[in-house]
Amino acid sequence: MDVDTAIKEVDEAITKEIGEKDEGFHEGLRAALSAVNEAAGGAAVEDLTSFVAGHVREHADRPAPVAVDQRAAEVVREHDAELPENSYLRNA
Repeated sequence: MDVDTAIKEVDEAITKEIGEKDEGFHEGLRAALSAVNEAAGGAAVEDLTSFVAGHVREHADRPAPVAVDQRAAEVVREHDAELPENSYLRNA
């Protein structure tokens, strides 16, 4: 899954369950998805997307940005990849 497709999937869940967009969340999510894509590829992006969209559908709320970043770092490790030294997700 590419980053744009992932964003669309999460946006659809947010629109349906919450109704309002949050540009700050959107920017942070795009950064996390891009970092995951760079480190581990499309399958990892799909896993992170499932986490975020699933949270939105289950709780009718966005996951905390720190939870998204932590899950992003976990997803990279689960896909046997490493985050680049300069990735902000290394601190998640």
